[in-house]
Order: sequence, then C-alpha cells, then structure tokens
Amino acid sequence: MAVWEKWHWDGLGWAVFGPLGNVLARAMGDDSAGDRDVQLDEDAFYPQTRAGDFGLSLMALLPPVIHADQQVSQPEIDFVHYFFMTTFGNEQAQDLMSLLEKFLELDYSQKKVCQQVEKLMDFPSKLEIIHLLFGLAKADAHLDQVEIDAIQEISTSIGLTQEDFNSIRAMFVDEPNAPYTVLAIDPEADRQAVERAYREMGAKYDPGQVSNLGEEFQKLAGEKFEALEAAYQRITQERGWT
Repeated sequence: MAVWEKWHWDGLGWAVFGPLGNVLARAMGDDSAGDRDVQLDEDAFYPQTRAGDFGLSLMALLPPVIHADQQVSQPEIDFVHYFFMTTFGNEQAQDLMSLLEKFLELDYSQKKVCQQVEKLMDFPSKLEIIHLLFGLAKADAHLDQVEIDAIQEISTSIGLTQEDFNSIRAMFVDEPNAPYTVLAIDPEADRQAVERAYREMGAKYDPGQVSNLGEEFQKLAGEKFEALEAAYQRITQERGWT
C-alpha cells in the first residue's frame, strides 16, 4: 500500500475532515470536493496527532513555502524527495512526490488549513512541522527573507509563539547570539540559567515527544535535539566552562 494511501485509510484522524480532507479529496481526483466542506466534529476527542494527520498537514503546508520566492527550485524539490526517500523508502517517495505535484497545482486556503492544524495538532508536532519547513527553505543553502516570512506566518497561524519560532529559526540561521536564541535565553544569562534552559528545552525537543507520529518522524525530530545540543556545547566552549 502506498504511504499516502496508508495515511488516508489507516493513519488519518482529524485530517480526513475539514479543509485538509477537502484538499486531499481534490488531489486524489474528486472534482466535487471543491463544492463541499466536510465539517469537523467539534465534540470529537483527538488525543494525539497521527502520522497521517501530520503527513497530510505537512504536505499542505509545503507549497506555500516552495512558492514563497515565486519559483519552484530544483534544490527544494530534491530536498523534499530526499526527505521522503530517507523517511519512507524510494518507492513510497515516488508516490508522495506525485501527490505533492498535485498539491502544488491546487488553489486552496492556507489560512483554513492552518486554523485546522492550530486547533487539532499537538504542540510537539507543530514544532516539527516548522523545523521541516525550515529544512526545505534552506535546501538551496540560502534562506530568502520571503521564505522565512512564509514560515513565520504559518508558525503564528498554527499557534506557536514568537519564541518557539525564533528558537527553530536560529537552528538554521547562524547569526550573533544564535545559540542563546535556540535555548530561548538572554546572551547575558549566567551558567545556572543556561543549564536550566538546556534541560527545559531538552524536554521540549525530546524526540519521544513525537513518538505518536511513528518511527520515521520521530527519527527526524532527533535533528532538533541535536541542534539544541550543538547550541549548548557552543555556549560552554565560548565561555570556557568545563
């Protein structure tokens, strides 16, 4: 079974309804989907984000970033393909790239998609969405401001704070005080504050926080934890702490 079919039939919870379900139906060739909007059950209980919910949300939020600089660059497409291939295998990657092509051609409301994600996706999964979008944007070794702005808009729209966004952004943009921004602390923070922030952010970025997304996505979440570790090590080295 193709991975997107698995998402559709086995891995989708809340994403099969509302704007995301509508977009998926259109991408799969349901021409009538544009004329209807499958309503969310406001009373339903969605305890955790499923792999399908996450995958479909990511698929729907990739196009706004890819289109941000008014062109679809080959490095960005290569990055997405590599991401799919290393995460799901070559055969599944081809299926997902075909689905992404359809998403890139569709005209749908980013705002409505983000509203659905904001309401129903758990916090650790939202962080991982933004982390992956930054990876896409920097696939050509350069982050354009329009791409950063596009991710910022998505981050805000799905309910993340400016501090959340800045922390992940600093993992990709090497600027003054970036290690401190990753840890969400002031550059003048003392050793006790740095170590406390490191512990707190370590819990926040622990890959185990997204174990509900499955092994593939959990492995990718480890990259955020590695970036946090690198930021902490850089601070300790610069300050001469043993």
